[in-house]
Amino acid sequence: MDSSANPQSDPGALPVHNWRQIPRLLRRWLPLSLLVSGLVYGLTVTSILSNHDSIKAGHALPELRAADHTDHVPTEFTLQSLDAILATPGASTIPWTTTPENHTGIGYPTQPATFRFSLDNPEQQATRKLLVVTAPSMDSITPAMITPDGTLERLPHMGDIHPFSNRLYDLPQWIWPVTLHPGTTTFFFEVENAGPTLLPISIHKPETILGHTAFTLAWKAFIGGLLTFALLFNISIVIMLRRPGLAWLSVLMVGVMHSQLVMDGFGLWFLWSDWPQFNALLSVSLPLCLIALCQFTPHFLSISRPISSILNVISLAALALAIVTPLGLPLPGQGSLLVLAALTGLFILA
Repeated sequence: MDSSANPQSDPGALPVHNWRQIPRLLRRWLPLSLLVSGLVYGLTVTSILSNHDSIKAGHALPELRAADHTDHVPTEFTLQSLDAILATPGASTIPWTTTPENHTGIGYPTQPATFRFSLDNPEQQATRKLLVVTAPSMDSITPAMITPDGTLERLPHMGDIHPFSNRLYDLPQWIWPVTLHPGTTTFFFEVENAGPTLLPISIHKPETILGHTAFTLAWKAFIGGLLTFALLFNISIVIMLRRPGLAWLSVLMVGVMHSQLVMDGFGLWFLWSDWPQFNALLSVSLPLCLIALCQFTPHFLSISRPISSILNVISLAALALAIVTPLGLPLPGQGSLLVLAALTGLFILA
């Protein structure tokens, strides 16, 4: 007999049943390995490119809504820089567009956008106000104000490359103290952002800002605690049951928690204040969320093979976005990811 026909005659050969276990082992360890390799890749790329001015750290998408802690402030915007607006002799030649009610975002322009709004002080004496922007993960905001007598005053520029170094209050918000003189004061806020360009502005009195901030921190910490408990519980179930579907759910929860921390400012302010590169990992964690959504769906829903193939194609597209987005290349970025994620959710729901 030919000894090669007997697999047991070769001591270096694996038994047939062991070879059949390899796909199962790959499926079991794929979620964790993809999560770890994606985070390492994103951190490495953003660390290397952090010294370049052209780096564009991805940012998540907070709900585009008007601030609900004060009266609605009607805003207008134009796709021009603040310097270009201030250099224009007459404001009538600038194409201002009114932002939709209850929304302060204008999408994904590739150039700076400037928002404009006015505040009235009917009193006979000056009053102090705090302009609060609850979006600490944004790239850059450059404000200015024109007083009732026509004087131009520049407000402090705040940015996200080295966060909180120029902030007047050590809070997870951007705050500008201003003095409103009797009459109408016009404000201009130039916003540059790799994600959605928005201005969630609210007006507060100095004596109310601490209460508002404490309430915000409390409920965000509560939500963060619930997510952490759910993640630990899910990981314990994964270890006991060893189900790939639950492992993909853990990847999804890690991505959601990281995105929420950065959007709320806890990443910059509380957990990794000296490592702004961790916040740029949103460009990796968001596609990982989409991949996890596609991959754990077949484990919990009875779907046909063609539908499963479509979900795999969507996962590959998200993986490609996760690879190219941190590089800052002129390729489709978060806008494409949003469309892809929305279509994926509708497809799974259907």
